[in-house]
Amino acid sequence: MDYPDLLWHYTDAAGLFGMIRSGLLRFTDVRFLNDRTERTYGLNVVLAALDQAAVEDGENSIAAVTRRYLDHAFGGYKHYVCSLSERNDSLSQWQRYAANGSGYCIAFDMTQLQFETQSAPMLYRMIYKTAEQKLSASNVIREIRDLQRHASAKVEQEREGFLATGAAIGSALLEQAALQLKNPAFEDEQEWRLFHQVRVPVLGMATPDVQFTQRGDYVKPYLDKQLPLRKGRNPRNLPIAGVTTGPRLDSELAIATIQELLAASGYTVAAKSVVASTLQDSWR
Repeated sequence: MDYPDLLWHYTDAAGLFGMIRSGLLRFTDVRFLNDRTERTYGLNVVLAALDQAAVEDGENSIAAVTRRYLDHAFGGYKHYVCSLSERNDSLSQWQRYAANGSGYCIAFDMTQLQFETQSAPMLYRMIYKTAEQKLSASNVIREIRDLQRHASAKVEQEREGFLATGAAIGSALLEQAALQLKNPAFEDEQEWRLFHQVRVPVLGMATPDVQFTQRGDYVKPYLDKQLPLRKGRNPRNLPIAGVTTGPRLDSELAIATIQELLAASGYTVAAKSVVASTLQDSWR
């Protein structure tokens, strides 16, 4: 997959400060995404495709076994995401994700990252158009159906166990696909997502690296992770290419202090790359 050279992340002052000082990005448990219907929206799309495949292939097919598996459990992983956008200085994203215009928009140089390592997060472009969403779901169903050929080659006593394993694999593939599908109403965000998936631990055991914080009346799990930088990069620094200050901020003060923070934290971001929002004069 080809990635844009630059992607932007919208956050508040605390988020910006934490990222610059720690060199880590925060990955949020998908159950705490701002759009509470997100998981169900994508899930409904992929399940509709799976239901159709199960009817077409019959009750003993791997599609049907996967569908029955999903009646009891959905995947063997928990997913954590960090949202990025192709759009800099977006009115809707200042409002939704950056303290209603009092936050910051951070540019990340994606050319400095490598995603080929096993421990690296996955990066995906979100899919908004209905036709593309159905095609994405169909491609996953095709992968699940491919497992059917392997199951058919097994002797009868092995087939049932293979189908169960295939159903678990298919479930994980479907959950991953569902998380890439977003309501078309949010298409203006032009979102990309970094995904970390963590296998669900045995009951009573802690999930490695997961931390917790308070979010309103809930306890929210999250991960703080380094990005997979190319060789020669300072592993303690994120690949920050610039910062845009929010349209509600005093831009002169915000720009000066962000430049000081970046320099004090070992970043060499050019002064001209820390700029004020172009929406400042029109913001209400």
